[in-house]
Amino acid sequence: MTISPKYFGRIFISLIFAVLFCVSAVPVRCRSVSPEDFRGERLGYHVGFWLFSKSAEGSFSFRKNDKGYEAVFQAQTAGFLKLIVGKKTEYMKSIMVRDRETGMFRPLSFEETFTDGDKKVSKKIAYDYAARKYNISYFRNDRKARSLKRKMPDRPFADLLTFFYNLRAGAYGKVEDGMTLAVYALVNARPSIIRASVSEGPPQKMGSRYRFAFSVDRNISAAGSKQASLWFDKDLVPIYAVIEDAYFFGDLRIRRVE
Repeated sequence: MTISPKYFGRIFISLIFAVLFCVSAVPVRCRSVSPEDFRGERLGYHVGFWLFSKSAEGSFSFRKNDKGYEAVFQAQTAGFLKLIVGKKTEYMKSIMVRDRETGMFRPLSFEETFTDGDKKVSKKIAYDYAARKYNISYFRNDRKARSLKRKMPDRPFADLLTFFYNLRAGAYGKVEDGMTLAVYALVNARPSIIRASVSEGPPQKMGSRYRFAFSVDRNISAAGSKQASLWFDKDLVPIYAVIEDAYFFGDLRIRRVE
């Protein structure tokens, strides 16, 4: 089966982060990791498929801002893929605060923007905890196309980036062999559900310690893939991932770079 090049840019962008995140249904007080431990950090990744090891590149960064903390993910096409489809980018940003009672990061706003040449589509979410509502606005080339208001779920939730740092801070409990996670991510008009199990030990990838096996909700990945594996190091930094049969043309491989 052949895949139209127009899908390629969305594939790596949707998947780099879509399978890296899950949310525990039960809040657990964090271990003694300070947000200051993440300040100034930048994690870089290369994405490849088949014989092309660098079809895209992405990065995570974290800093303090006047509302609390700001996490950013950026990605763009590279190498062979860029020659075929041109420059496509994604920008994702989460503004968050740390809850004093639970020690967990809590999202205040989340935004996601895709560009393809002169075309730009974006989504912005504002979480209103007092009203127990969240507002989603959609834009095309910076003009608002529509907006929605939804009721917040009763259970704990996070956006994709707040989960990433909550997990690394130990907010969802001790990661160990046999652990299972209930996934709850609020980044669309309805919650997305993913399930994950954790194993420790071989086969290891790039010095990893933990392997997360994900069963992915199509609503969050938008790639036709239901299975993915992600390897973390001892500090719970993701260093390698495989997304199986993305758009049914083969596996995508994501590798951390220094």
